[in-house]
Amino acid sequence: MARTQPLAQRLDELQYLLHEGPCVLASRRDGVGMFASSDLGADPLVSRWGPAAVLEGVHSALAVDLFAHADAPPRTGALNFFAYDRGALDDADQYAAVVLAAHAAVVLHAYDDAEAAEWENRNLREALRNRDLIGQAKGILMEREGIDEDAAFDILRSVSQRMNVKLSEVARTVTSRHGEL
Repeated sequence: MARTQPLAQRLDELQYLLHEGPCVLASRRDGVGMFASSDLGADPLVSRWGPAAVLEGVHSALAVDLFAHADAPPRTGALNFFAYDRGALDDADQYAAVVLAAHAAVVLHAYDDAEAAEWENRNLREALRNRDLIGQAKGILMEREGIDEDAAFDILRSVSQRMNVKLSEVARTVTSRHGEL
């Protein structure tokens, strides 16, 4: 989350506390989720949050959900715009907010994809290291015990399960301490 000023943070916190407000409504609507109110004090959709916002001096609000990667509600969140005057956020503001929300959602989605790819990459690198380590441990057991590959793997797996230790850690112990076996 990002806020431009402390007032926006207070209004956000109030939405989460009351489970009501522009962001909550926009992120739960089908299609391009949007909430707009030019008179928060009188809007029945925000009957608790609206009057509290008015006490903070905010009379108009606009929220557009971040919709680029979620077809159905609830979504990740929304961009919220607040104004001190009644009727301050018009149709042009709504169109601009939709475009801005689409761009922000695409960036967030790309970031999520990059994070997921990095996580997968780390896991694949670790799996490759572990595969080699497990292969070495199997080879040591095969040579020492005169058993086949499947039996060696079964021993490693059994020890891993009994000791509640990752298979790669059992293999690491076997390879690093093979002289003691």
